[in-house]
Amino acid sequence: GYAALLDPAALGHAICALTEFAMRDASTAARQRLERTLTAHPAVVEVQVVNGEYDYVARIVAPSLLAYEELVDGFLGDPQLGVARIH
Repeated sequence: GYAALLDPAALGHAICALTEFAMRDASTAARQRLERTLTAHPAVVEVQVVNGEYDYVARIVAPSLLAYEELVDGFLGDPQLGVARIH
């Protein structure tokens, strides 16, 4: 089969992080809001639902650590998303 291997740094993605999200509000509506927000954001390249202490794991790319921190702080600070913590 065919595979394309890309260098994330060449695309401006100096940071590639696996980020865990724990929900404060586990209602279906809150989960759907978070899922829509994550899947619509261009920096979020993968989202997985997981079991255990965290509810989601997202692969997030960013041009710098500061940009990554600002992005996840935005997710955490949005009360509509129902996120309790991000690790």
